[in-house]
Amino acid sequence: MGKLKPGDRVVCKIKAGQVINAYANDWDEKITFEIVAIDNRGCYIYIPHYIFIKGGLTVNEHNQKTHGIDKKFMGEVIVYITENSIVQIEPNIDGLICSKCKEFYPMAQTEKKAFLCWVCRHYPYH
Repeated sequence: MGKLKPGDRVVCKIKAGQVINAYANDWDEKITFEIVAIDNRGCYIYIPHYIFIKGGLTVNEHNQKTHGIDKKFMGEVIVYITENSIVQIEPNIDGLICSKCKEFYPMAQTEKKAFLCWVCRHYPYH
């Protein structure tokens, strides 16, 4: 699976609630998914609760450890796809998540372990 890594986003074609081949001509919609784990044949993508995809697997402690899935996906639904299901790759954007408000800030950097955004540093009770 090339240069993909967890956190990258991939675009897949969907037809009747299933991820289909990227070269298929008959599809319902294109949806962007986040990669949560990768192996040598394919990858697992996170399926948000508002999207229904057939063949989903709920992340439990066993498959979280087996596939090296981040703990934040525990209890969420994932689906395994192969390389031929990927229409487009959107690389992971550099940046950090504020440790207090959980907002993502593109291009943010810090020298410390925890990143706090400007609002959380200056208005801690917002």
